[in-house]
Amino acid sequence: TSRKVVGWPISVKCAQIFIDDTSDERLLFSHVLRTRRVAGIALGQTRVPNEEMLANFFLEYFMKIYLDNASSTPMDNDVVEHMTKISTEIYANPSSVHSLGQKAKAILEDSREKIANLLGCSRENVIFTGSASEANSMVVTYPYSKIAISAIDHPSIHEIYEIRENVTELNVDSEGEILEKDVIKAQENGVELIATSHINSELGSITSLEKIRKNFKGLIHSDSVQAIGKVNHSLEIIDSMTISPHKFHGPKGIGILIAKDQVKLSKLILGKNRERNRRGGTENVAAVSGAALALEKVLKENRSEYITSLRNYFEMRLNENLKIKINASKNRAPHISNISFYDIDGELLLFKLDMNNIFVSSGSACNSGSIEPSRVLKQIGLTDKLNRNSIRFSFSKNNTKSEVDFVVKKLIEIIGKR
Repeated sequence: TSRKVVGWPISVKCAQIFIDDTSDERLLFSHVLRTRRVAGIALGQTRVPNEEMLANFFLEYFMKIYLDNASSTPMDNDVVEHMTKISTEIYANPSSVHSLGQKAKAILEDSREKIANLLGCSRENVIFTGSASEANSMVVTYPYSKIAISAIDHPSIHEIYEIRENVTELNVDSEGEILEKDVIKAQENGVELIATSHINSELGSITSLEKIRKNFKGLIHSDSVQAIGKVNHSLEIIDSMTISPHKFHGPKGIGILIAKDQVKLSKLILGKNRERNRRGGTENVAAVSGAALALEKVLKENRSEYITSLRNYFEMRLNENLKIKINASKNRAPHISNISFYDIDGELLLFKLDMNNIFVSSGSACNSGSIEPSRVLKQIGLTDKLNRNSIRFSFSKNNTKSEVDFVVKKLIEIIGKR
């Protein structure tokens, strides 16, 4: 008898391994390691396979390789456990006056204090929202007389350019950096607020907030969603920033807005007595506390050097074997690699990688489903062909060199070595 698991028929009689469809993959691999000689028979080997052979086998047939970490990251196990404990034990509304409600309130405010201390701001400046997109919207929709935004910003900032007349678009160079002359012009024209992404989510290009501050005296809002735990940040030169915990192994459904006293905000959700009357709705205490824990971890762990080494190794292997263009390659965050492939359609490549359990993206998840070429890649001067043939690979602390080797191997098989 035999059973088919991810396309591979395993002889139960030969291998003596019974695999349930819901078996834990790591447990299965551990079992295979303990039964190498039998596994060798199942793999068609005449000798006992070593750990490298078994690791490659495991990657080939069972592993799911997730390289879309700029879209979202898997939650850390201790964050999940922490949130589960709060959700099941301290489930009361933090505005309730009874003792359980006050316990929830204490967790909420302790989390606010922790986040403020980690980021170097006042606890009164920390506002919890439903997402970073909501937080961005609270800033850019306030009726300032004139505001300016980057031409390659996230939709939650850039869409204000499409619906209001008093918005200036700041152009970027081929590396995604805002042109200095446009910032100077914004200052001369009386712009009150510049809103921009610290790190572009498609390219990974880093915006120099220091250069903007050098030439601009008004308010600066930083969408720091991709920046936390990746590059250094300082609240000294900016006035507000947004954070999204699910980008650094925390929960979804929670955004954090840091807004100094001079920043004016739109109240998008009505309701009193929440977040100092700046946003309505019951606070998600478990998510807030999980976000605080995830933020503490990502800042303490500081895995940027490791992630950079993975990205650089990946790009080196690609350059050795395939005809590619690395977009915005100079001043980048460590985790994002935006690659244009000359010899294959991007949508087809995305599909074939998915068939091999390799999960990547063609750009910002907020733009998925669009048949138009990327606005961001168009702004940095890419041709329509290279634009459509671009794939974003984004890494996290959970990825490994073995995974990178496997992905490169599959890309060569799909595209063909140059």
